[in-house]
Amino acid sequence: MQQSGRAKGIRRFVAGWGKTVLGRLVFGLGLGRRLLASRAVIVAFHRVQGQGPNDAMTMPTAQFREWCRFFQKHFRVVPLEGIVGKLERGEAFAGELAITFDDGYLDFQTEAVPVLASLGLPATVFAVSDYVGTDIRPWWDTAKAYPFMDWTQLGAVAAQGFAVGSHGKSHAAMDELTPAAALEELVVSKAVLEAGLGRPVVWYAYPYGHPEKMPEAARESVRQAGYRACLGYGGLIGPQASPFHLDRICVNDWFSTPSQFGGYLVVLYLRHLLGRIRE
Repeated sequence: MQQSGRAKGIRRFVAGWGKTVLGRLVFGLGLGRRLLASRAVIVAFHRVQGQGPNDAMTMPTAQFREWCRFFQKHFRVVPLEGIVGKLERGEAFAGELAITFDDGYLDFQTEAVPVLASLGLPATVFAVSDYVGTDIRPWWDTAKAYPFMDWTQLGAVAAQGFAVGSHGKSHAAMDELTPAAALEELVVSKAVLEAGLGRPVVWYAYPYGHPEKMPEAARESVRQAGYRACLGYGGLIGPQASPFHLDRICVNDWFSTPSQFGGYLVVLYLRHLLGRIRE
């Protein structure tokens, strides 16, 4: 068992190192945007804290700035509307990337927004309507409490031009709910956020974003509730993707550097290309 775990660790290190080298080569030569021109990317973050920690949920502010500069240099950073709108109109992508944040933590306003604004980058924050303006401590934050934005802070973010979407009413796992309860999560969250902000809320990112956590019936409920898109975890977004099957790449949990992230995108594209050749 110990040897097996060690072997997995070695393979993971080698794979990560290989992606880093590949990313440095392709993006260092300025080929990333050209290679990925027909695809779009949506990245997901959770928290940005001044000095860290650097873990699956949190990124230090200085490191977040490095990631944003990488996005700015190698992609067309657009609002989520820029990707969904193209899919709805059947238009070709041109290397777009959208930045998103989950849960609605206060540090989105205090740490992330100043970085994004200084670089002129748009972003979307997905808020859990039951969490806004409360001292709720979710199960994943048992070691330390991280405050969420209140309605004034969330409204200020929206007034600055950052989009606000829904992350559900209570951050419930959609695959564990009855169809009626799932629809309630969607409808109530949308209504509460719209009432609190005084503006439409049309984007939904489902909690625990892996595909198996979002049944097709739940995706249809997203459409019925009046949203324009449904986001989960995955890879690159192709020109034929449905707005209700949009993939995101969770940065904090999967990559240690922007170069490793870039290498991962290249690998995804090459896999897609190889699949087409085999067909």
